[in-house]
Amino acid sequence: MFLTAIVMSRFFGSLFPAMLKQGTVHLQAVYLSWTKDGSPTQLHLERYTATNYTLVHTNQYVIGQTTYDSLCEFQHSYYTGRGILVLTKTGEVIWVDKNKGPRVLKRITH
Repeated sequence: MFLTAIVMSRFFGSLFPAMLKQGTVHLQAVYLSWTKDGSPTQLHLERYTATNYTLVHTNQYVIGQTTYDSLCEFQHSYYTGRGILVLTKTGEVIWVDKNKGPRVLKRITH
């Protein structure tokens, strides 16, 4: 039983980076569609995504000397208990680690 738990932990742990990449790609598509639409103040996610994994998320994150305003977040069961993946209004994808805090994963450019 213990060995099974270790194997499962390593298997799912190895999938985590892929799940972060999947979420990042999804948020990039949302951002590009949102900016193409003129970056409306009122975010209607149904215009930019067909998945239930994306939610409006309004918060601020300070990394170094920069404050980022979030637009939405991508949720996935692999993130549960680890943190959240956030898209900012200026095109950064931020991983907010439950234990280590926020860090920029990607800056989306047109």
